[in-house]
Amino acid sequence: MFDSGADMEMQAVIYGHYPDERSKKHGIEVEGITTARLNGIDYVFPASERGSYVCVYKVKDPRNPELISFLPTGIAPEGILAIGNRTDEKILLITANEKDGTINIFQGLTTGRG
Repeated sequence: MFDSGADMEMQAVIYGHYPDERSKKHGIEVEGITTARLNGIDYVFPASERGSYVCVYKVKDPRNPELISFLPTGIAPEGILAIGNRTDEKILLITANEKDGTINIFQGLTTGRG
């Protein structure tokens, strides 16, 4: 239904995460993706292994997701997991980062009204 085209690569350029030295072969290399639902709204979290970041898209209209956040991670996120539908109205996002052996835990608050 939706193809982000060059949106994630443009975000990498804007935030200084574009991997110039490796872009000829793989670009940003989206390695993993996860989803979560909170208050009836779907969210998608694609992770860029080579750019070391995650984009957060709100999906009220599957044909036109809205980019709502850019999250820098540890180096080379290989695994990603989102946990939604929690009673505290927060989504947890966890990345496991291959190159530096770190784990990131992001916690976001949403009201589901916007």
